[in-house]
Amino acid sequence: MRCKLLTLILISFSYVQAQNLSFLQFGSDSSLDIATWNIERFPKRGQTTVDSVAQIMKAAEIDVWGLQEINDLNELRNVVNQISDYSIATGTGAQRGLAYVYNQKQVDVLKVYRIYESSQYSSPFPRRPLVMELKYKNDTFLLINNHYKCCGDGSLNKSDPGDEETRRLNANRLLKQWVDSLHPNDNVIILGDLNDILKDAVRNNVFQDFFDDLTHYRVADLMVENGPSRNWSYPSWPSHLDHIIVTNEVSNKLNQNNSEIACLQPDTFLVRKWSDYDYMISDHRPVAIKLHYKEEVKDTTKDTVSVERIHAPGFSIYPNPVSDELFIELDNELINGELEIINSSGKLVDRVIVKNQQFSYSTKELKNGVYFLRVKSNGLEILYQKILVNH
Repeated sequence: MRCKLLTLILISFSYVQAQNLSFLQFGSDSSLDIATWNIERFPKRGQTTVDSVAQIMKAAEIDVWGLQEINDLNELRNVVNQISDYSIATGTGAQRGLAYVYNQKQVDVLKVYRIYESSQYSSPFPRRPLVMELKYKNDTFLLINNHYKCCGDGSLNKSDPGDEETRRLNANRLLKQWVDSLHPNDNVIILGDLNDILKDAVRNNVFQDFFDDLTHYRVADLMVENGPSRNWSYPSWPSHLDHIIVTNEVSNKLNQNNSEIACLQPDTFLVRKWSDYDYMISDHRPVAIKLHYKEEVKDTTKDTVSVERIHAPGFSIYPNPVSDELFIELDNELINGELEIINSSGKLVDRVIVKNQQFSYSTKELKNGVYFLRVKSNGLEILYQKILVNH
């Protein structure tokens, strides 16, 4: 039986090598592309895992990978040796499974270091956050790579410092405190296997501090979790545990046309799909963000948005540009739904109650220009999209 299974796995890997993996391409020359990926106990199947990861990274064309569960740095170097122009960054000190792989031609790495290293932070951070400061074009970014404590019962018990949810809550609070105090106006991206879902009720939500400060933060992959479970990062449960949280400075870039957030699905072209991927590579899929760097749409009636209908997992918006009425369709039911319209200066222009998954909004009273549409369900942001009003 073991021999038969091994044969199937080898056939599956050979099949992947023989395929055109262009469907996995996410990165581009005109964007900064960043991904988080827990490559479970890398390399859990030795050379097969090494070669598979190299194929996936090569096809995805991501500029920076924030990786977790890297058990063997030498084998990660063997991955990088198969991909032109890529290098590894781990900083100094104990590695504890965190690393970066990055494209040297696309980004300039300025620093790599750990934070919260003293023993008093061992509970919230069993693996100390790994920070990378990099430069892309004329912008500097700070990435914070994390692997939070796993498990728990889904309920926060703040009186128990050993409670898994409490440890993750404290990790989020410490990271937010670090960013708020030291980098309040910087491009910061918090990413990693954060080992919890985003949609817990407020009383049990370890990410609530970020949701309570949507002026300064955005949980970029919330739309992925709000979408179909087949697109989640941890199908075995199934759940969505790998996240990318950005400051408002990065969120503004994410609002540009052709920017996006997605859970990549490299298991798609394996013979037995998820079963083979889980056995050979990892129990997590990568989650990636694309920050497009072409010229922004200006606040003028002469400009247009390049698509008439914006469609992504979880929602559809049309028409865009809009003259008199905007239509919004959501895949999931709203609970205590709200729609907000925000102008290009960040000022709230309008807020209305929304009760249905399909609804419209009259833009007749809005002046021509760029706006941002935000939809909330039960207090959580589930949609944030740029629109252009042109009467």
